[in-house]
Amino acid sequence: MLYKKLLPLLIPITLIEILSMVFSIYWLGVLILPIIFLWISRCRLCRLYESIWLFIISSLAILPYDVVLMIKIHKLFFSEALPIYFQIPVTAIISISLFSAEEVVIGIVGRIVWRKQRRVKG
Repeated sequence: MLYKKLLPLLIPITLIEILSMVFSIYWLGVLILPIIFLWISRCRLCRLYESIWLFIISSLAILPYDVVLMIKIHKLFFSEALPIYFQIPVTAIISISLFSAEEVVIGIVGRIVWRKQRRVKG
């Protein structure tokens, strides 16, 4: 059962995300990545597929912080004088670029940590 193996990871990540969002302590999100790395290294389900699991779990864990970041970027760079049809796409492009950069960095670190990987068939 996959959900029984994922539950021990999802509970601490969810608690940390809720605490950091409620109290606006966003640096707590940094604690999520070591937890994810530790869990992936200990889980038999992830053996030799660590990169794909790292991508899936970290992208879900980072998403709330990226939404907050997107709102802050929007408030910082755009005034009400600019039309909304300009503001929303530019904010989305900046946010997607930052999200992609985060995932690339996490992926590189994951490949450094786990060199031996199987190819994902599909």
